[in-house]
Amino acid sequence: MLEEQTEVPIGISEKTLRKNFIDKPYLRRTSNFERKMHDWIYGGISLQMDILACAEVEWLSDNFADEPEESRYKSLIGQILPVPMDDESVTTPVEMYFKLVRNHFRYESWQEMAEHVPMDDYSIADIESKRRKLMGWVGGDHLPDPDVVGKFLELLILKRGEHDPIYYQLLYHIAAFMERLLQSFLPSIQKLGLTVEDVVAMFGTFHCHFERHKKAASLKTG
Repeated sequence: MLEEQTEVPIGISEKTLRKNFIDKPYLRRTSNFERKMHDWIYGGISLQMDILACAEVEWLSDNFADEPEESRYKSLIGQILPVPMDDESVTTPVEMYFKLVRNHFRYESWQEMAEHVPMDDYSIADIESKRRKLMGWVGGDHLPDPDVVGKFLELLILKRGEHDPIYYQLLYHIAAFMERLLQSFLPSIQKLGLTVEDVVAMFGTFHCHFERHKKAASLKTG
């Protein structure tokens, strides 16, 4: 009897597919329903990563057309994908986003960044309250409103002076989207018993998509 054929997401390299999608031993042992559930999760996340990769390459092409090709296509989205924290959890896109902002803006500590956290008129504005609010954002306890993050970025940049906030504002929207994407699939991920490595690999398809779209953009401009 022929083995059931698995529907393959478009745009993923054969090597990546076999490593992270087809040649998973546990998939060969699972039921047809569980295998289809895995395909649905993988395909859904990979499709969204493809859309984000395409959008970022187009944005970089339009806004950095005068840059040499080797420095034009430097993905920031690729730097905020989930990464393993330990055997049971991942560092989420929003946490990676705030770590990237801290690194790019050269803030030595979360405490230093927290000084610029905007507080509403009804909140205590002491540094400890600001730090707790920031760490709640970083830890994923609460997704801040994009307008609040925009104001936060402006205050951070006012201190540093040499950054354009627009891309970082857009990047927060993407981080929040990926955070919600991860949370929406989390019950099914847990039901299937997928590992941290599996989840990271699914979001990691972004890199394959980015390279494919980058090559297409280079051919168009070359």
